[in-house]
Amino acid sequence: MIPVLEVANGLYGAWRLAWLDASGMQYFNRTVEGFWRSFFAAVLIAPPLAVLLGLRFAGGGIEAPLWRFASIELISYIVLWVAFPVIMLGVTRAMDRTANYIPYIVAYNWASVWQNVLFLPFAIMVELELFGGGLRNGLLVALMIVVLAYTFVVTRTALQVGAGAATLLVAIDLVISVFINGFSESLIRVG
Repeated sequence: MIPVLEVANGLYGAWRLAWLDASGMQYFNRTVEGFWRSFFAAVLIAPPLAVLLGLRFAGGGIEAPLWRFASIELISYIVLWVAFPVIMLGVTRAMDRTANYIPYIVAYNWASVWQNVLFLPFAIMVELELFGGGLRNGLLVALMIVVLAYTFVVTRTALQVGAGAATLLVAIDLVISVFINGFSESLIRVG
């Protein structure tokens, strides 16, 4: 089990990065062990995500049986957590940033918790139909900008790359997420 102090330090380091404080990097366990432990962030995000998915399924409109829906969403979640680090291993080698790979993934994983703390409550409120179309769309765009900007800061700081490279890597991350989510949605619709 991951030590509570390491979770607290990882979240605090990611919080510092959110405030443009590069010293947040010093709070991460940037070892190989810390790399693997940072995937505990997926466990922290899972409960509110499960609530969102439960609401989405209960809200109707999904014709797939619950077992199929849950299986596809679970596999998609795991693939999302694995695909980006695997792809980034090759990308960081090509960019001559291999030494920064582990610190980057550690920071990226812990930052994911804060991104989801921001995004998942909004998504849950959308499922509960607490927002009208205009307000919902405006908030969605604002949240996406904040999440992408935060990912940019984490990428630029942890990998020590310029703005252009960081922008490209954030775009790669977005494309991977959109592709995997779109593919899983298509599997659910096949029903």
